[in-house]
Amino acid sequence: MVCDKGECAVESLCSVIGSQLIDFKSATASIPDRCAYTLLEETQGIKVVGVFKERRRKDTNLVDHLVITYDSNIILLARGTVKLDGTVVDDLSTAAFPKQITVTKTATEMTLTYSTVLVLVFDGDSVVLNVKDSSVVSGGACSDSTKLAAAKDGSLSSQGCDTAETEAADATIDAAAMNAQCDLLTGSPFSDCNALIDPTGIIKACKEFLGNYGSKDTTDCAFHQAYATICGMAKVTLTDWRTTAQCVSSAGQCLETACVSHEFCGLVGSEPKCLCRAIMKSAFTGNSVGGPTVCSGSSASLNLAICTVDPVHGILNFAFDSTNECGTEVKTENSQMIFSNQVQLTTADDIQQGAVITRHDQFQVDFSCYYSLPEVKNVALKIKSGSVVDTVTSGEWTYTLTMTAYENEDRSTEIAQNTEILLDQPVWVELKTDGLDENLVSIVTTSCWATSEKDKDATLKYDLIITPGCPNGQDSSVKVDGNGLGTSMFFSFNMFQFTGKSSDVYLHCEVSLCAKSDKSPCAPAVSGRHTELTVFDLIFCVAGLHWTGKAPQVPEVPQVLLKDPNPGLISMSWTKVATTRETNRADQGPQPDQGPS
Repeated sequence: MVCDKGECAVESLCSVIGSQLIDFKSATASIPDRCAYTLLEETQGIKVVGVFKERRRKDTNLVDHLVITYDSNIILLARGTVKLDGTVVDDLSTAAFPKQITVTKTATEMTLTYSTVLVLVFDGDSVVLNVKDSSVVSGGACSDSTKLAAAKDGSLSSQGCDTAETEAADATIDAAAMNAQCDLLTGSPFSDCNALIDPTGIIKACKEFLGNYGSKDTTDCAFHQAYATICGMAKVTLTDWRTTAQCVSSAGQCLETACVSHEFCGLVGSEPKCLCRAIMKSAFTGNSVGGPTVCSGSSASLNLAICTVDPVHGILNFAFDSTNECGTEVKTENSQMIFSNQVQLTTADDIQQGAVITRHDQFQVDFSCYYSLPEVKNVALKIKSGSVVDTVTSGEWTYTLTMTAYENEDRSTEIAQNTEILLDQPVWVELKTDGLDENLVSIVTTSCWATSEKDKDATLKYDLIITPGCPNGQDSSVKVDGNGLGTSMFFSFNMFQFTGKSSDVYLHCEVSLCAKSDKSPCAPAVSGRHTELTVFDLIFCVAGLHWTGKAPQVPEVPQVLLKDPNPGLISMSWTKVATTRETNRADQGPQPDQGPS
């Protein structure tokens, strides 16, 4: 209840989190489609409409953007964009918003305030509406979620938005873990607010949503964020709730990322990227990246959905005919006129820099009306083999050296054969030994490099770690940790492929054993000078996961540099997920192929 000069009004709260609506009475409803719904109408003329779209699942529709109308003005709040009457607002402080309406923005949320009646907070995943006086509410789903169908706004809904979509349940979702995440809303520090704001409705909505959608793109934290926002409106500060809920501190990573309508902002690793929406993505089966070739007379055109290949947005159209050839080959063969061309995608930076490697996907599509040789190199890479074991005999000690690739920095999720790795996605590689006395011996990874073929001495190579064990200063994605400090170390880099070469990437590392001594540390000096390895220079040219070897007994100081007489070699490599199909057309008349693939 809010009181001003002796007059009191009942305060009402409504929230939409993902696909779940919690109305003024804490009743919940799930948004069933990709249409627009009126959330709130007031007698004073303001109207709030939420537009819903799918993201990673076809059957789950999340709040995408808000349309607020008042006094013939239209305000749009969306990820990365604020618009007033169709024009993007760059400076909110000088924008000519309607009287009594203000819009502010932080790194994590947008806030619209209408007089003393309404406060609306939107963070890209959820919207919270705080109506200071419920007596002014005249309609909308927030007032009664059981009348959701009546709240549908046909003027802002796209054609076919109510077409039902289905998708198989995600077997990887741990329902118990999701429920436990939702139940955190009744524990500390959230319990400090429970007496004022009943979390029952939000918890119910949380379990409903996460049980189907999971924790993709940190949506498991959206409910906690919304509850914290509501508690803040009630003047209750939840101390350090992100730590309790294990939610990243950089909430709203996608709030500044604007994507086109057929894309949404999602996280690749920890970086926000524009990705294809699920329904659009499902239209391109296998390695398809666009629609079919359209043939008409002596011309052909092709549309490519670039978000199916790389996280950059847009649909590109390519066309050619007999007067505008654009590099097209036009020839007659076996009574057929064949128009053929090729589309290739690369980045301006790669072209300007003449880059040896790229962290953007490369693809090429050959297309024609009668004969096509489509070839697409997809964005995902997979490790070619699992654990590989090689035995090396050298001296008297027996130990195991393991090289393992991981998806995450804490190295809890190992990259398996069925794991797809995206270009520019961080990869962590750990070199770890078992059987060595860490008080006597350290391992030093003196260099690591990648080649586009199995041969470690191939001419075309890319350095990740350079002698004497430091990250390549030309690649800011390379990080080295613990090198020469013990019997394990790890390094990380962002995944890449070789520009214009095969889809394979082979990783090689030189690993040396070094006896510890107070006089000569093993850790590489980052000054650029070569490290002196005081005992043992056991060099392995590796590109693999596991091997074992025997090292000679560590001699007493003064120490002597020895070369391993029997170095070991095994292979680790990644390959692009790609297929090539060939289609011949012998029909009469212009015939398109089946589209790029």
